[in-house]
Amino acid sequence: MISRYAALLISAAGALSSAAQSEITEITATEIVKTDSTGYTTVGFNALDYVLQKPNPNRYFENKKFGDRLFLSVEGGAAWFMNPVTTFTSSGTDYRVGISVGDWITPVHGWRFGLNAGRHHLGYSHNPAYGGVSLDYLANLSGLVRGANMSRKFEVIASAGVEYQLSRHCYHNNNIFGGRVGLQARWNFARNLYAYVEPRLGVYFGPGIYKGVPGTNNFRYRIEPSLMVGLGFRRLTAEEKALYSDPFESQNAAENMFYELSGGWNHLREAYHKLSNGRSGLLSDHYLTFSFAGGKWFSPYSAVRFTVSYGKMAYSHDYIMGGIDYVWNITNVISGYKIYKPFELDLALGFAAAYVSHVKEKVYPGFEFGVKAMYNINSNWGIFVEPQGRIFGNGFRQDVANTRLYASLNLGVRYTIGGYKYDYAENLANFKSEDSKRQFLTLNVGPAKYKQGAYGVGYAMEFGYGRWFSPMSAWKVGIDAHIFPDSRDHFRNMSFGGDYILSISSAIAGYNPNRFFDFSGSLGAYIGFGHCDATSDKYSTTRFTASAKASFIGTFRLSDQLGLQVQTQSIGAYLPQRNGGREMRPEMRLMVGARYQF
Repeated sequence: MISRYAALLISAAGALSSAAQSEITEITATEIVKTDSTGYTTVGFNALDYVLQKPNPNRYFENKKFGDRLFLSVEGGAAWFMNPVTTFTSSGTDYRVGISVGDWITPVHGWRFGLNAGRHHLGYSHNPAYGGVSLDYLANLSGLVRGANMSRKFEVIASAGVEYQLSRHCYHNNNIFGGRVGLQARWNFARNLYAYVEPRLGVYFGPGIYKGVPGTNNFRYRIEPSLMVGLGFRRLTAEEKALYSDPFESQNAAENMFYELSGGWNHLREAYHKLSNGRSGLLSDHYLTFSFAGGKWFSPYSAVRFTVSYGKMAYSHDYIMGGIDYVWNITNVISGYKIYKPFELDLALGFAAAYVSHVKEKVYPGFEFGVKAMYNINSNWGIFVEPQGRIFGNGFRQDVANTRLYASLNLGVRYTIGGYKYDYAENLANFKSEDSKRQFLTLNVGPAKYKQGAYGVGYAMEFGYGRWFSPMSAWKVGIDAHIFPDSRDHFRNMSFGGDYILSISSAIAGYNPNRFFDFSGSLGAYIGFGHCDATSDKYSTTRFTASAKASFIGTFRLSDQLGLQVQTQSIGAYLPQRNGGREMRPEMRLMVGARYQF
């Protein structure tokens, strides 16, 4: 009996010993076991496991390739070139602009290369312009502290780099070298778009900081604080592109074709010098240009574009310039293709030729390039600004403009075909089902100008009644009148005629009476009478007139029945002269008015 109890006790002791040993073994996996001088065993914790923070696990990008974290920025801002004698004063506020490209090597470390331009105020009316390059090291402080996060809305980025500038001053090219540091606050307001503010501080030296400025030959350096604001694009990763991009489709020859209409200023170098000397005239026809372009996207990134421009140069030279360009869509390259994207940036490079009147060679070949920044209203319509340059040979410089580089700045609108399904039978059925809004009244007014003759600026008005007889076609009859009060004979004319109107929007995208914006073209013929008042050497005269009119019409829908119209008109008119004869006289108009549908 005793032996049985002894066996049970020994068995229980063995079980408790095994359990205790198992528990000690499990504790020692994460805890430290120590034995003191008395022989007792104590268990403690490893403080390093709790005090020191472990490094971020995403210190590197997986499968990193050059350019796969690319970003592109456009910036501008103010700078102040400090006077070394009185350290915290400057001779004026400078301006800087730049475009930069960079890449993130890790979530923390990156680089940025920039092309920069601007103007310095050195003092004593010495204000040289400059161009240059820069190279910066970037440290993403947000990534350093919190790790990589492509969805982060706000980031702080430090920069340190070097810069070289070449300024043109005192009839010499002067070098400027420097180093700079900056701290950028970046707001990622879209998946691939960001805006930023970046204060910088630079130190610059070289002959360009003092050349030609009295009392500055001992200058060794200048300090330049600056404040830059910018907008940038971030290239999406391959995974992001696959997740967020749309398929690029081209179901027929017309899809992904685009058309551009723009106007702006040419010969910017001469126009700038004219404004710098306090003279006006930038809006005169000597500096205005008008352009039309058409092309097609063959991929999300590449297109071919044909351009035609008309304008005037100094010395009364008319010109027509044509070109063919390769267009590269930087936005799609960086962020993937989307049918609709609010912002777009394109680069264009190609061949150009200029026909110029009243010069020796008439035709001058060359090259052209441009950068287009666009805001897309929807997937079809966008508005843009495009600085453009053309480079010609020495013959152009000697015969025409005293320069080989001919620069222009254009503002315009672009229409891209696509993003819809067009069925003619369905389109016609939709039109026939509409019992209202087939008839319309129009009233437009605006300035008018003859291309030749001393008539000054006139005023035109037209009133018409029309009716849509198909989803895309309408006729209109009306009265057209204009007067030129600044001309010597106060010429005025009144005509009656009709127009054929083609709704280009309906022809391309289908019939929609409630479309917010409709783009149309029209051709018309008018007959009437023109009158010239008597002058000191001529009698008054009233003669029969005939004219042809071509118009582009944009209509903005304000309500179910009322719309705002803006249209450009080109008119070729057979008009009387004060001497009793007649002449063909081209006329240009810009008209604004209203259309009422019922």
